[in-house]
Amino acid sequence: MIQQTETAKRQILRLLEYYLDIDRERAAELLIDAVRAAYRRIEASPDAGRRAPTPYPDIAHWHYLWIKEHCYWFGYTVTNPPIVTNIVYDRSDMPGQIVDLDDVVPSDW
Repeated sequence: MIQQTETAKRQILRLLEYYLDIDRERAAELLIDAVRAAYRRIEASPDAGRRAPTPYPDIAHWHYLWIKEHCYWFGYTVTNPPIVTNIVYDRSDMPGQIVDLDDVVPSDW
């Protein structure tokens, strides 16, 4: 079973709130679908991620793996179980939004 950090949880909730505030219900649904799909992919093949999203090679120093689902990048650890650490919209300032695992704790959500 995949875990996620409180940071990842807040990132999802912040995006959902944003979409609902601007009456983009379909975008909120697609985000939820992307989260579910990404978590299934990570669980099925944790080693399949990239060391960094292509446009941001400097992100590799965090030592997360990354997969892209829809228009979101999911950063996660290759621990047992994997822990999703960051969920970032692909057109945002990704380096400015990533949080070190040491700064967060896994969430029960």
